[in-house]
Amino acid sequence: MFKEKAKVNPFITAGIGAGYFKNQFAAYAPVGTGLQFRFNQGAYLILQMQWRKALTGINQDYLHYSIGFAQSA
Repeated sequence: MFKEKAKVNPFITAGIGAGYFKNQFAAYAPVGTGLQFRFNQGAYLILQMQWRKALTGINQDYLHYSIGFAQSA
């Protein structure tokens, strides 16, 4: 959304996902938002939240939160 070297960069996500839930295949549509924090030398901290709409195999929608770290090569 902002310049590549911005210290804070918000983003949105959307797509189609799949996984196993209690040994049952399920498809879902994730829609979310997040923040990417850039540190020196291309290190990133990524915070993300997604709402996952159930499509098949599971009966309930759910929220997924994640924290990640990335380093550019």
